[in-house]
This record gives sequence, C-alpha cells and structure tokens, in this order.
Amino acid sequence: MWSRMKPELFFANSFNNGQIMVAPFATTGNSFHAERPRTWSPGRLTGRPRSRALDVHPDGQRFAIAPAQDPGSGGKESKLVLVLNFFDELRRLSATAR
Repeated sequence: MWSRMKPELFFANSFNNGQIMVAPFATTGNSFHAERPRTWSPGRLTGRPRSRALDVHPDGQRFAIAPAQDPGSGGKESKLVLVLNFFDELRRLSATAR
C-alpha cells in the first residue's frame, strides 16, 4: 500500500511472521529507488488467503486491519448483508432527512 502522507510503501511480510513492513522510496525522473524495508510494527498479522486484510489510514500512522476468521467457525461466514437498489434507498433516506 502506498502512503498518502509520505513517500513510503507498506506491505505485510508473510515470510517474517506477518509483520507490517515499510520501505521509504524516492523517484527521480523515470527511476524508482526504494530503501531497505524495515519493520513498521512488532505486531503480527494472521493470514487471510486471497484477500486484502489491511489498508493504511490516510494519516500514514495507523492501519485498518480485518480480523482473521475464527478457527472454530470452519471457515464459514455467519452473516451476509446484501443491499439491493442501493441508490434508490439512499434517495429515499436523504429525502426524509430534509
């Protein structure tokens, strides 16, 4: 993930027990130069295969992280929310708010 505040690139390092890593970078003309990655936080992430489990906050100082599934759940989600006609519902709600 690219930081919105500083020239930094964040990633989760699955080879290092799920730590969040950061690599400062610079661009010169058409060249990209990244510094050696360093550990951003000593905390560890639990893997979520085939999904993006985190994103950097716009302030660049924290992350939003999706929790890992409960191992006892058997990998099944317990709830699904499906919104049909979203924009119609949004118009209806905004009309009553006026």
